[in-house]
Amino acid sequence: FLDIENFQEHTQLIERHLKMDFTFTNKVVSEKEDYLKTIAQFTPDIIISAYFIVETSEILPLKIRNEKIPDGPFIVITPHYSDDIATQCLNGGATNYISLEHLIRLNFAVKMAMKQVRLLNQRRKEQEMDLQNFKKFVDFDISGVYLENSNEVLYCNDKVLKIFGFSTLKEVN
Repeated sequence: FLDIENFQEHTQLIERHLKMDFTFTNKVVSEKEDYLKTIAQFTPDIIISAYFIVETSEILPLKIRNEKIPDGPFIVITPHYSDDIATQCLNGGATNYISLEHLIRLNFAVKMAMKQVRLLNQRRKEQEMDLQNFKKFVDFDISGVYLENSNEVLYCNDKVLKIFGFSTLKEVN
C-alpha cells in the first residue's frame, strides 16, 4: 500500500493495524513530488492518506489518484470524525473515510475496498467476454446489428457499416 502521511506515529499505528490481517509492502510519502514519483514507479493496491495532507492541497492526492489509477482504492484517515470532511472526501472519489479514533475499522475498509476492485475487474472481464461473444454471433449475420451504450456505438457488424456508408466504427461515432 501507499501511505501519504506526515507523522511517523500515524504510519506506525496504521501499519500495526494492517499487520493483524495483511502481509504487505508499503511506501510512505509526505510530499507531492514523492507521491508523483512513487505512483509512477509503484502501483499500490491501496492508497491510505492523511486528511490534513489532502486538505492542504485541495484533495490533490485524490485528484492525482483519479487521473493515474482511477480504480485504485483510496482511504482517507482523519484525526476526528466530521460529516463535512467525509462528504468532501467521498464526493472527491475516496473509497472510504476513517477517523483515527475509529481506526479499528481500517482492516475491514481495506478488505471491502479490495473486494470492490476484484468485483470491478471481474465485471470488466465478463463484459469483455460478453462483447467478444456478441461479436462472434453477429459478425456473420446478414442483417445489420449494432451494440449501443449511452449514445455511443460500441460495436457494429460490417452490414451496418455498409448500410450507412462507413468503413470503420470510429466513423459511426
